[in-house]
Amino acid sequence: TKLILLDSLLQEMGHKEKLFQILKKLQNSRVFTEKKVAEALDLSEDLLLASFRVVQSQDLFTRQEVQSAQDQLLSSFDNFMYSTDVLVMKFDQDKYVSYLSYRSGLQFITSGWSDLCKVEEELEENQTYVNKCSTDLADIIEEFDEVLENQDKALADPYGAHQEPENISHIPSSHSWWSSFR
Repeated sequence: TKLILLDSLLQEMGHKEKLFQILKKLQNSRVFTEKKVAEALDLSEDLLLASFRVVQSQDLFTRQEVQSAQDQLLSSFDNFMYSTDVLVMKFDQDKYVSYLSYRSGLQFITSGWSDLCKVEEELEENQTYVNKCSTDLADIIEEFDEVLENQDKALADPYGAHQEPENISHIPSSHSWWSSFR
């Protein structure tokens, strides 16, 4: 239901615009300082799904948009990290396919910016942001991968009959959590 609502908003607004709207909301949020778990979960789901949809739709960023997005994420890094941690802690097996999308979205906005950027653009990433992601988010990303892997191993059909696979034609093969759909 949340995916359907966000998808309809994204279709009206455009994927990049929605992502920037969510980044602004993340910057103005107090989820980290006030430990607002429900709001953090919503922000993380929205942000990661929006970054997934940017690649999925091929509505890619320019170099300047990547730099702007990284600057916004860096300025709200505590909120970003807290929200991502909440998402992993609140794993919901009934939303397994959504979590695969969130994991790809996280990959794109932590280390896969070249997948979000137009091919002809020369990408210069904010090294402070990239370094912060690789150090400060490493444990959260590792835990996320373990949760997905454990779910995949635990059930004969972790996707459930009610979960439809995403269109992953533009998702890099390095996103191994989608391997059952390839």
